[in-house]
Amino acid sequence: MSTPNMDENAKLWFGVQLEVTQKLLAAEDRKLEVMHHELSGQHGTLSGLRRLANSRLRMQYDQLNKEYEDAVTGLLRGNTLARVRSLPSMGLKGVHKQRSSLFHAMNIQAGPVKDGDQPDAAATKQLEENVTEIGAVGAEDTHDGLTFARGRVQSGSLSHPDSVPMRVAKLLREWTETYSYDFRDERMMLPFKDITQACASYMDDVKAAVLDIQRVLFKKLNALEQYEAKLKRELELQIKTKNETMSAGKSKPDRNLFDLSQSPQEVAAQLKVIEFERLSAIGPEEFVQTFVRGDQKDEYTDMREAHNVETYVEWFNRLSYIVATEILRTEKKKHQVKAIEFFVQVGHHCYKMHNFNSVMAIVSAINFASVSRLKKAWSKVPGKILSLYEELEWVLEPRSNFKNYREEVASLMLQQDTCVIPIFSLMVKDMYFTEESSKKRLANGDIDFDTMWRLGNRLADFMVLKNAKCKQPRNDDVVRYLKTVPVCSEYELFKLSIESEPPAKEDKERTLGRLKRLETQSQRKTAEKDAK
Repeated sequence: MSTPNMDENAKLWFGVQLEVTQKLLAAEDRKLEVMHHELSGQHGTLSGLRRLANSRLRMQYDQLNKEYEDAVTGLLRGNTLARVRSLPSMGLKGVHKQRSSLFHAMNIQAGPVKDGDQPDAAATKQLEENVTEIGAVGAEDTHDGLTFARGRVQSGSLSHPDSVPMRVAKLLREWTETYSYDFRDERMMLPFKDITQACASYMDDVKAAVLDIQRVLFKKLNALEQYEAKLKRELELQIKTKNETMSAGKSKPDRNLFDLSQSPQEVAAQLKVIEFERLSAIGPEEFVQTFVRGDQKDEYTDMREAHNVETYVEWFNRLSYIVATEILRTEKKKHQVKAIEFFVQVGHHCYKMHNFNSVMAIVSAINFASVSRLKKAWSKVPGKILSLYEELEWVLEPRSNFKNYREEVASLMLQQDTCVIPIFSLMVKDMYFTEESSKKRLANGDIDFDTMWRLGNRLADFMVLKNAKCKQPRNDDVVRYLKTVPVCSEYELFKLSIESEPPAKEDKERTLGRLKRLETQSQRKTAEKDAK
């Protein structure tokens, strides 16, 4: 049997669905009006087909309208109406909303009652009379797997898959699993706890469902806390390793990557381990947070944000500098040639493993001025290695908005059980311009759902990538080295390059001038860092 409190909660939860349905009805009605206007002024052999299309759309509208009316009827079966949401388009006068709704937070008005309006006694009385009449229709009825008589549950289970509490549980599960980082904010966690406690007061099946939702959410949030603590330790170890190297008067560590692994395939596999670890830690909501800027940030000053997007971008830059540093720290020319060969092969194995982010980082490093100017070293690189490098450059060709890369990724995403690491900076750029391509609101203040759908599709593609299964054996020594080895700055790399291969006479002035500018920039950055 239901209680007044249960009926009241059911009305509040189902109100969100009613608001969505109302908006869909309004949109379909506007489409019908536009179509009717267009068809009324057109003639021709296709007029019959147009009338048929119009007729079918009208049937869809009527069916949706009927479902809406049925839903409202089911909502209003109860006798307690103190906190019922406003219900437009049914000939009923609305009452004041006692709490904000999901759509109210987005400035979508679901009914005729405006914010700040107070209900008058006559309106409330009329609403109660209408509801009493609706609740009295039929001595017995069935709705959502429940049997009602005079607005009261006579039989059935609130744990039915289509019952309101189970629908709420499904919504919470989808939200917490997809956008779990939203709940790091206490303003989200408090109402989440209230809703789950209310759901848990129903049947045992509903209680079990919400307890499982809580367990999964808390597990994800705990994993995020541990990951962030791990990143902090990695940064501290980077600084410690660099300080120890400098304090010992050394210009480089005692060992390099080739001491740990002579296999380009092994290094490529460990790069994918790191890449996927970074990628899978990002929540889709972090992209939205990243795009918040200017006066909007004032609204989010007390929000606890994750910074995994920035961390992943920093990893890309670090990998590029690792590659350049490993090439230029070698003292002999033949060792530079071997290093170039090695990293081209690593890049090619990354490509075969669908790790495009590492491929881009490696190719970017090889294109650094400090590496590309080593003409003597490049002249001794075998033709086979140069062919592999040209293949990588073809995949990353930026013309036509990275057409080659995009086509290959699109093809890979159609395959099952394929772990693809995208070019992350390009993904961020796509999402940014998708969001910025049009205003979030229409001229009348309504949400532009076309824009939201485009951004939603981008985020959905990202979720497919981050939730893939990546099964690569882990070599802790190689992973630790890549995460913590000290790297040279741009100035230090260019200086090492000049020491390894002095510039020709015709390029000497230009090359030394660039070195001087890099030195000035490096000194300024160091001074700014010390000032902080």
